[in-house]
Amino acid sequence: MYNIELQNFHIKENKGWDAIESLAELTKLGYPSNRLGKYVRGSNEIQVTIGSTKVGQSLGLNEKIEKLILSEFPFTDLSSTKTTNGSIDKPEYPTFLLEHKPHKLNAFMIKLEKLLIDAI
Repeated sequence: MYNIELQNFHIKENKGWDAIESLAELTKLGYPSNRLGKYVRGSNEIQVTIGSTKVGQSLGLNEKIEKLILSEFPFTDLSSTKTTNGSIDKPEYPTFLLEHKPHKLNAFMIKLEKLLIDAI
């Protein structure tokens, strides 16, 4: 379990989990929100959700995001998570464990943000 601190991103608190939001205005590029992903408080699980949006799906982002995760965290356990908000038609999104490298999360998120901007 880690205390997540990101310098270049906004953390939005929710019930039991926190959203990681981009400070770049991704909505102006066509993304539905600035939320890149989320993490469950009290765990080291990072869920990268933006690739599962309709825009993300049309751009094939989840596959690119998975490659980015594995390049930055090669020894992590990468899995897929299905949404838990009751909507069965939403796709899975990449989830990984932030094992022993919490300081690398900010750098990863910067690369993720760049990937999203470049994909448009």
